[in-house]
Amino acid sequence: MDRIEAERRAAAAMAAKREAERLEAERREAERRLAEQRAAEQRLAEQKLAEQKLAEQKAAEQRTAEQKLADQRASEQRTKAEAETARAAPSPPAGERLPVGGRVTVRYGEADRYGATSRGVTIQARAGSTVVSPQAGTIVFAGPFRGYGQILIVEHSHGYHSLIAGFGRIDTAVGRRVATGEPIGLMPADGSPDLYFELRRHGQPINPQRGFGAPEGKGQG
Repeated sequence: MDRIEAERRAAAAMAAKREAERLEAERREAERRLAEQRAAEQRLAEQKLAEQKLAEQKAAEQRTAEQKLADQRASEQRTKAEAETARAAPSPPAGERLPVGGRVTVRYGEADRYGATSRGVTIQARAGSTVVSPQAGTIVFAGPFRGYGQILIVEHSHGYHSLIAGFGRIDTAVGRRVATGEPIGLMPADGSPDLYFELRRHGQPINPQRGFGAPEGKGQG
């Protein structure tokens, strides 16, 4: 009986051990499958995130390309409009010219932005445009002056003087001789800057758009 009982107990212990090993194996398999599932979910989340970032990048690149195209078209339209304006504008007399290319926004005798009667012309130029001497002469003043900003005064023959204001940079100096059309400075480098051009003869303002050689007189229009 003792031997039979011992064998029964040994068989029960062996069965319990095998059951414990089976349960442990199932637990480990469940953990492995759970880890694989979590890893797959992580990879899927990372893939979706990468796809989202790629889609956002492509959308940003498309917006940038569209903006560049719109800016290019706007620039081409401005250039075309400026060219058409330049073609439509009357040409100055031979040997005479305005100091900068652009659109005349205030003419001689019209009211300026402050409501005062303009004694010259205001030209809306392109940023960074070259400013030239309207006629040969000598620089008699160069630098800042009151509310005009950076100005030049050029003394010409036959009692003429040019006052030019609105420079971003002056590239000449007092005492220097300049030729007709010679560069004397640059407009400011940003925005749509204005250049003011006043022409005087014997101290009296005359219409700059009539050019040099206009008859003598006081305050001609």
